[in-house]
Amino acid sequence: MRIYIGTYTKDKERAGGEPQGIHCFDYDASSGGLTKSNVTEGVISPTFLCLSPGRDVLYAASEIDDFEGRRVGAISAYRVDMASGRTTLLNQKSSHGAASCYVSTTPDGKYLMTANYDGRNVAVFELHGDGSLGESTSTEFEGSGADPERQSEPHPHFISLGPSGGWVYVCDLGSDKIWQCTLSQGRLTPLATPALRVHPGAGPRHLVFHPNSRFVYVVNELDATVSSCRFDPLTGEFRSFQTESALPEDFNGQKWAADIHVHPNGRVLYSSNRGHDSIAIFRVDRLDGKLTPAGHVSSGGETPRNFAISPDGRFLLVANQDSENLVLFRTDPDDGSLAPTGQVTRCPRPVCVQFAD
Repeated sequence: MRIYIGTYTKDKERAGGEPQGIHCFDYDASSGGLTKSNVTEGVISPTFLCLSPGRDVLYAASEIDDFEGRRVGAISAYRVDMASGRTTLLNQKSSHGAASCYVSTTPDGKYLMTANYDGRNVAVFELHGDGSLGESTSTEFEGSGADPERQSEPHPHFISLGPSGGWVYVCDLGSDKIWQCTLSQGRLTPLATPALRVHPGAGPRHLVFHPNSRFVYVVNELDATVSSCRFDPLTGEFRSFQTESALPEDFNGQKWAADIHVHPNGRVLYSSNRGHDSIAIFRVDRLDGKLTPAGHVSSGGETPRNFAISPDGRFLLVANQDSENLVLFRTDPDDGSLAPTGQVTRCPRPVCVQFAD
């Protein structure tokens, strides 16, 4: 198995002269061990990655605002050599908006979608048979939130198809809304009423569906909370029923939540806190979806942005951006506790973890 790591590349001094781009590691599924395999260079700040449904094409969103002389980000498509994990550029295109920060594909492999944090918009790319990027469309949002500095305009931060396949969801950190959209012939159309309005000033960043598709959980960046919702498969709406802090009660530092994932067994939810440099642990009641806080564990570094759970659920890998390391934890599938394995791997400015099973 392999793991691809997206990074920030512009800070060469902090990177220590190491190769910059998308780092590929060989992953030992029995021990969790990582061995550096290769680096895809020539791509600027590939801060979010995803693989095609066939796992043979890797897509990267470049969180930049100066692509080809325009104030937009870039999306790159790479053919993956299944034997070595090395990548070959297929093509690269404008993302239609600045600071592209998320990419996902539809399960049928026909479209790729990206969220543009500073573009107030999302974009959809038609995918060719070889996985390369084709024609694209963009959809702009409107609105603002309670925080005058962070929510003066829309800031799309996540985009993905829901489990029923009928709707696409967009987390808009700037307006405190989860937009519900239809996807038809490569174009997104937001419904007049969003799927969810979180509490003012929350700043929804990412969401994750429970494996049973009955519940959905939203991590809110600005106040470091997790919103629990019931998912209505008929209407596509989210119905919020619980909000829990992802931070200890006595923490007085910066609230800066980042990522969220549910363990494959559906019993545990994790979220990352950059200001607190921790992973928050919640137990999940699989009958009613309610969360019970179960503590925090240090991320083993500074500024844990993205993390991922191994496909078998045995390990959790954290990308610590500012300490420039990848830290591996062993998971307890019953109580959700995380135990450091002692494996800490150097990687310059890591911000995204993508298992390639």
